[in-house]
Amino acid sequence: MQNFEYKFSKKQLTLSTILNQESEPLDASVITKQLQHSEYSNLEVQIDNIAKFVKSANIKLADIKKNKLPPKPIETIAAKAADAMISISIDKEKMSVEAQVTTPIGGIHIDLAVIKKPVSILEFVTV
Repeated sequence: MQNFEYKFSKKQLTLSTILNQESEPLDASVITKQLQHSEYSNLEVQIDNIAKFVKSANIKLADIKKNKLPPKPIETIAAKAADAMISISIDKEKMSVEAQVTTPIGGIHIDLAVIKKPVSILEFVTV
């Protein structure tokens, strides 16, 4: 089994490993499952990135083994965190306001007081 290193920085989880003569081919489903059962399970797994990473890594690994090349480090963004967001829209008659809250995925949460704050500010706006 391949040893992976994970580094979380700037709301992104980077997966890295070193391919060498002893490495086994990578499997995207194994990597995804490891992430889902790890301390990073609350992040949004970047399934497409992992699939491209595995495909590329396996091509490089075959080349390393065939041509007896030196070890090669590789990495990809495996998961991302997303903060909670609030979107506010005013209807065209300017008679009502709609707020849509998007929950966080491994990012910063917002509480009800923060959600209500923009709406209370808009109550005093006259156009």
